[in-house]
Amino acid sequence: MKDLKEKLKASLILKIIIWAVVILIPLMYSFFYLKAFWDPYGNLQNVKVGVVNLDEGVENENQGKKLQDKLLEKDTLKFEKVEEENANTSLINQEYYALITIPKDFTKNLKNAENADRQITTITYSPNKKSNYLASQIINSAVNTIEKEVRSEISETVVGTLTDKLNEVPEKMQEISNGAEQLQEGTQTLSNKYQEFDNGINTAYNGSKSLDEGLAELNKGINELYAGTEKLENGTQDVETLIASVNELAQSYKQLNDGIQQYVTTVNSIPGMNSQLTATGTVLANNSSKINSGIQTLNSEVSKLNQLSSGVKQLNNGAKQLQNGGAQLKAGSSDLTSGIETLSSSSKQVQDGIGKINEGVTELKTGVDDGIADTKEQLTKLEGLDEYTANPIKIEEKSYGQIEKYGVAFAPYFISLSLWVGALMAFVVLYYDQENRFKLFGKYAENKILRTALYGGLAVIQGIALGFLLKLGLGFNVTNIWLYYGTCILTAVLFLNIIEFLIVTFGDIGKFIALILLILQLAATGGTFPIETVPTPFQNIHSFLPMTYTIRLLREALVCIDGNLLTKNITILLILTVVFIGINALNDIIRKKRNITDK
Repeated sequence: MKDLKEKLKASLILKIIIWAVVILIPLMYSFFYLKAFWDPYGNLQNVKVGVVNLDEGVENENQGKKLQDKLLEKDTLKFEKVEEENANTSLINQEYYALITIPKDFTKNLKNAENADRQITTITYSPNKKSNYLASQIINSAVNTIEKEVRSEISETVVGTLTDKLNEVPEKMQEISNGAEQLQEGTQTLSNKYQEFDNGINTAYNGSKSLDEGLAELNKGINELYAGTEKLENGTQDVETLIASVNELAQSYKQLNDGIQQYVTTVNSIPGMNSQLTATGTVLANNSSKINSGIQTLNSEVSKLNQLSSGVKQLNNGAKQLQNGGAQLKAGSSDLTSGIETLSSSSKQVQDGIGKINEGVTELKTGVDDGIADTKEQLTKLEGLDEYTANPIKIEEKSYGQIEKYGVAFAPYFISLSLWVGALMAFVVLYYDQENRFKLFGKYAENKILRTALYGGLAVIQGIALGFLLKLGLGFNVTNIWLYYGTCILTAVLFLNIIEFLIVTFGDIGKFIALILLILQLAATGGTFPIETVPTPFQNIHSFLPMTYTIRLLREALVCIDGNLLTKNITILLILTVVFIGINALNDIIRKKRNITDK
């Protein structure tokens, strides 16, 4: 009686659990699925995107580095710095959902945006669409944001540069003003110095006038000197006559002297000197007469010599007048020299003033020419600027794992779900057949090992049929036909063995566990949105769900093959398949022995 009550109690509890699960299954399905994808766009902070900066920079400025740092600071996505040599490998191995590559000429193009030969900057966006197609679409929106930011930055740079250039225009005009000011100063200096120049000319004129007067006096003195020299010349001729007379007088005197000497000698030597005395007297008388005549002549010549003295006096007067004229000439010459010096000094200052004018005019012309040239240059830079600022950068997408159609991205997910549901339905329909129409597949089949083998065959048929009909009906391409069908078969076999283990081992509770696993795998395998966008509890169980690896392997078959990922996923699925086949086989052997023992 007590055992009966306990059985009834256990049966009641089981019924309650079954009813509760039946009632809660829709709730669980809705809750877990909606919970997982309630706000995927608000949980992108764990979606990893690699940023590669190839920018070489210009003059110690690297705008690519600044953009990379700015992205690393953002929390919309999990941006991480990646070196160029590791970038492609990281993308292929699905360490990142996408790569953003900043080109080597990024800074160069930004700095050249103000010039007419500006180039559009190309940033490469490389999503791994095979990893998760929706992730690539989500990241696209982030890339569009980046594009807007870069466009805004470029526009800011261009406008700032043009503003600086426009601000230089007043400076150019100031240079022109400064040149005009120097021109004005030079003109004023020229005006002031010109007056001194004029005064110098007047002084030179007065000096030259005095020089003319002095020269007139000098000319007059020269004339008088000339007249005096004529008289001197005539007097000189009389002096020559005088000299001749004096010479004759001297000769007569000598004769007189000789006569006297003879007389004396005779008187002294001859006795009876009276008669001799008489003769000597006669001679002396004659000589005296000549002396007298010579003296008269001498007097006459001396009188002429007086006239010569008068001429010399006139000559002296003329020379004196010449001296006075020379003094006046010197004074006039001094005035002329002073005037010329003033003229020279003023002329130099005038020259300096003219030089300043020339410098001012040159600077003015240079400033104007530079201003015009600079303005023209800035105007040429404006050509096409409106189009450039509207689209200064280009985002070039180089996808890894190209997906032709939207449905191809979700095919691995839905194929896996279909095969799980197919396996579950196979056991619900065949294993729990109340009319025992499928005896070999039924719950009470005698040969358990055969039953397991038959379900394995059914799984192979399910996998082949699903793969064939989908490819035929949807017409998508596959990377390798053997890999495609092999993956479908392996997935079907694995799922059927898992469900067989749950249902055969745990009965009705196993069915609920299989259903709950289905719901969890809907949310936690990353088949739709990136696993990083779902709540943390789902992320934690992601790696433990078999559908995670079937989805990944099917992506290898449908999108592109990566050797490492292919090997990894096949290995995990094969291990799981062998494990559950082994468990089921072991269960069948144990049950078979138990049935034999019971009989």
